Amino acid sequence: RGRRATPRTPGHYPVFSLSRVQSALAATGGSDLVWSILHSMPSALTQKDLASLLSLLNDDSRPIDAVASLFHRTFAKSEHFRLATALCILIEERALSLPQRFFGLYILFDLFKSEATATNPFLPVFLDEMNKGLEPCMKSFLLHLLCYPPKDLAKSSPRELISGYDETQGTPPTPDFDQLRKDYLDRLG
Repeated sequence: RGRRATPRTPGHYPVFSLSRVQSALAATGGSDLVWSILHSMPSALTQKDLASLLSLLNDDSRPIDAVASLFHRTFAKSEHFRLATALCILIEERALSLPQRFFGLYILFDLFKSEATATNPFLPVFLDEMNKGLEPCMKSFLLHLLCYPPKDLAKSSPRELISGYDETQGTPPTPDFDQLRKDYLDRLG
């Protein structure tokens, strides 16, 4: 799979611009496939769309819900699913830094937050992420999104979530992801 973005100094995470994402994808195995998927999607993702999307994810000091609101204001509702699909690919290929993944995953959650978790079309992305070797702060964040969404979680910035994570508090109890997956598959018919 793709490379992980690693911090150079504590609290500093590299920010990916369009050219850096293209370079990151070019440097990873399967990158041609990822880039071709991004460009072969229905109503292909343009470089302008990708640049706009990535620019939303660049300020790790901005509250997560503010970025989600900006996503809704920047892009037409008819574009949300296509852009969310691109976010999935960038998250799965680790073409985004840790703070950018916080934003991306929250946007995927936010698009369907008024519905049951099992009806979110991006649930498989969340479940796949939970099966990866995640940073403890990211694992806790995902568990909260999927099962225990506190109202103030999204008021924090990725920087605050990363620096404020206390490993002694542990992560919330892990739910039965097999049941979540089954509910999702049952919904698909």
